[in-house]
Amino acid sequence: MVFTSEDSRKESEKLIIKSFDNQKVIISGSKILDLNWKTYKNRIWQAKVTQDIIFDQLFVNGKLQRMARYPNFNPTAQYYGGTSADALSKERIALWGFPDGGYVHALHFSMWGDFHYKITGKDDKDELILERGWQNNRRMPMHDKYRFVENIFEELDTINEWFYDKKNKTLYYYAPKSLDIKKEKFETPQIAHLFEFKGSETKAVKNIIIEGLGFTQTLRTFMQNKEPLLRSDWTIYRGGAVFYDGAVNCSLKDCTLINLGGNAVFFNNYNRNCEVSGCLISEIGASAFCFVGDPNAVRSPHT
Repeated sequence: MVFTSEDSRKESEKLIIKSFDNQKVIISGSKILDLNWKTYKNRIWQAKVTQDIIFDQLFVNGKLQRMARYPNFNPTAQYYGGTSADALSKERIALWGFPDGGYVHALHFSMWGDFHYKITGKDDKDELILERGWQNNRRMPMHDKYRFVENIFEELDTINEWFYDKKNKTLYYYAPKSLDIKKEKFETPQIAHLFEFKGSETKAVKNIIIEGLGFTQTLRTFMQNKEPLLRSDWTIYRGGAVFYDGAVNCSLKDCTLINLGGNAVFFNNYNRNCEVSGCLISEIGASAFCFVGDPNAVRSPHT
């Protein structure tokens, strides 16, 4: 949903978008999957995916499931839901037939943030070929202990884990015993932004209020954090589930933003007198709020 300057209203006649008669309204970035499940082995099921879709996350009945990973997810772990020093050992990598498309997540060596890498293959020495992490401007090695891997087929070994074979368009899912897999709703996010306010300083989007809506299930964006911020240790992806760029007197009130792959609310470049209030933001993949201006507005980035 994109709002432009043509959608603007007068300050005395604001446009308010809210639920009708206090009904529950959810804005989701996911597509429902049409699956015909068959037994693969043990409690793992498989299904062909005939739809032309992006596949980076899986939700079952609105709950996020885990990509096949090592170590397995532990909600009590301090970092990443579980890490292990041997996640990239030669012995473990040797177990993986085709790890292409997997990810390595690790803390910075001095724990000044995190790095994320995409696996593009492995060589004849059983060493991974990585699309290097660029999420931190202080370029140092990844931490030798706080790391984990995901999206590896051979690591599909516990309930609620899944793996999508992109080449053969086959989804594998390790289902709990209590789940009637043929009756449940499976979804996967397709977009990173749900609402966008796209204006400018001269043609701003004005006086629009979003109130009482739910926003959920957007794409992960950690591999798109590529823009170095001025005089900062970090890179940024300019985007979010609700994205403001050239908005004036616009508000996001009493909304719920949950299970998002990236940033929740992003204010980009020029915005004035906008408000976010009374919102619940939970279980998201990046920042709750970002305010990032235009680097061209800086007289000198070195002072």
